Amino acid sequence: MEPVKGGTLAKVPNGAEHIFQNIDSNASPASFAIRFSASQEGVLVVLSGMSDLAQVKNDTSYMQDFKPLTDGEKQALSEMKEKYQETWKYRCSDWSALDDNAYGVPISGIIRAYNSMLIQPDPYFSAELNYYRSFRSVYDCAFETGDYTSQTEKIGGAFDVTTTLREAVEFHSKNNYQTYMD
Repeated sequence: MEPVKGGTLAKVPNGAEHIFQNIDSNASPASFAIRFSASQEGVLVVLSGMSDLAQVKNDTSYMQDFKPLTDGEKQALSEMKEKYQETWKYRCSDWSALDDNAYGVPISGIIRAYNSMLIQPDPYFSAELNYYRSFRSVYDCAFETGDYTSQTEKIGGAFDVTTTLREAVEFHSKNNYQTYMD
């Protein structure tokens, strides 16, 4: 569900267009995202949101005679993932260093989900908003006010982990879908 990430994956980062064009100049970026999802073991249906008839025609064209991703296409997606991550507001070279904390909380997942939301055309309409709500129900919320100076040092000061985590938590908490139902 939501394989094109609210339209984010339908438009590739500037300067990265050649990655998909070198494989198939007729294929849309969205086609790679949907085919990636459909290529996963055990997937029977891919639910893709479409905004107009052109998108419906595009999405159904390559799914009528579905072909799983080739190794070359998988490599291209890996390269494109790196290009998307270069557009993130918060970046570091060792995300796992954030998860080594006194609370045992995977902080990297919270901040990466936040990064992903921020690059979407509409960050307030994002599947990642529910990630934090579900996540929060499992952990002691004391981690939200923790001091992560040591994690900031472990990532070479790429960003202030304490401030970034609080920013992400506030955004997730104020904007998740569940809030509207409470």
